[in-house]
Amino acid sequence: NLISYAMLAFIAIKLSGSFKQVIAVVTLLPMNIYLAASFNQDGFAIGLVLVTIGLFINLLSSKDKSNYNTKFFLYLVLCGLLVLSKFTYFLLVCLPLFIPNEKFGKNTKLVILKKLGGLLLIFLFAAMWFRLYGQVKTPYVADFLKEVNVSQQVKNMLESPIVYSSIIIRHMVINLINMNNIFQFGALSYGITNLFPLYVCFFFFVYISNASKITINIVEKMGIIFVISAIIGATVLAMYLTWTPVGSSTVLGVQSRYLIGIIPLVLLLFSSQQQKFKQIEDILSDKLAIHVSLLFILAMLMSTIFRYYH
Repeated sequence: NLISYAMLAFIAIKLSGSFKQVIAVVTLLPMNIYLAASFNQDGFAIGLVLVTIGLFINLLSSKDKSNYNTKFFLYLVLCGLLVLSKFTYFLLVCLPLFIPNEKFGKNTKLVILKKLGGLLLIFLFAAMWFRLYGQVKTPYVADFLKEVNVSQQVKNMLESPIVYSSIIIRHMVINLINMNNIFQFGALSYGITNLFPLYVCFFFFVYISNASKITINIVEKMGIIFVISAIIGATVLAMYLTWTPVGSSTVLGVQSRYLIGIIPLVLLLFSSQQQKFKQIEDILSDKLAIHVSLLFILAMLMSTIFRYYH
């Protein structure tokens, strides 16, 4: 699992070009290393998400148009794999819609047809997989799961769309702004959440060091906002339908680690070509960024050791 994650991380960094420092720092998040070094399938899934985002950044920033169609085909394949491994992240397939058509070729109608055709194909595959996966009966791991009923939950939401939409939106916002649990390892009672403010400061320096490296227009930014919102919304909705008792006013089971994949997109969203950002570009060297990331991983290891062997 760890070797697979390391290989995927390497590919993601290579694909992301000038944005490689951001991707490298995200791949070295303590939670990602923790997951990759365990039996959790999220190690592979997050690696796949980062490769997909790396390829999107490549499509977005590359000036070489000769192999755009090949890259786009590979992007669709990756989104198809995300359907099977990290379901809500298949929505990344929407991102190429917002890249200017001229980057894909001179025939605008054909380019639009390819984009929409690829989008439809992945959405159909996702619908088929969701239907098939819904037939799998998983054992109850907690008593409250006996009160979970997807069809009844959907029925309630259709009958009172305003009430249940407000629940979903509220928890979308809560989970976006409350990311400190990204440093708490699953349901375990330990972690390094006390270091989260320091990590935010570190990540701020990563951001300003890379803010001017990629140019994106307003349409591309709107597309990124749409996809980030869709992924968060789909994640919260999935947990509300499959992990929350019918009629509950709260959403159970949503963990910060489910949103790790959107972090590079958030930093990409705030890319800026303002002169003040250009003046401080690369203020944080790649070497220093890696070393600081490794210090946080070391803190994770020490936390684990002290939890069990103090």
